[in-house]
Amino acid sequence: MNQPYLAIVSLAVSVLVAAWNVYDRLVTRSHDRKSKAPYLMTEQFIIAWIPDTSEMEVSLTIKNCGVSPARDLRGEIIMLLDMKEKPYRDTLRATIPKLRFENVNGLPGGLSHTETFRICLPAYIPPQAIKVGIECVNPFTGERFRPSFYYKWGGLEDGVQRFAMKPLASEECKQMEAYLATPNLVIP
Repeated sequence: MNQPYLAIVSLAVSVLVAAWNVYDRLVTRSHDRKSKAPYLMTEQFIIAWIPDTSEMEVSLTIKNCGVSPARDLRGEIIMLLDMKEKPYRDTLRATIPKLRFENVNGLPGGLSHTETFRICLPAYIPPQAIKVGIECVNPFTGERFRPSFYYKWGGLEDGVQRFAMKPLASEECKQMEAYLATPNLVIP
């Protein structure tokens, strides 16, 4: 009389163990996919005056430090005035149009991609807050990644750079994001 109950309990335990193995495999696969996602960073970002011209060269090198390729790589560089004397929100405004880039072929893991722009700028440019926004897709999961990088550039005075590029402080990054989220904000 105990044998049918023993068989039912044994079957139930086997089903639970099988269900747990399926669940564990799914969770492991999900973590594995996420750990192999594209991981983008700015490897080099330079704004340089081109001698004997009225042009600047903006060069941005993006590196995919992740394992998976980054597909549909696109982004933009936004430069905004950054004056500390007045309230931040009142003085931020676009000084040049957005610089947009796109690389539909993607960026394989471990490799870099450089975008270079030549733009005409006046000999005097006040300090700038710069946002580099990038977007890409993980081809294995379809998940979109949107990392952003924030910098401060000293601008130009008589065609000479005041100071080189440096990262923005986290508080300044938050202020810049709040400004960029302003409704009806138009940046050319």
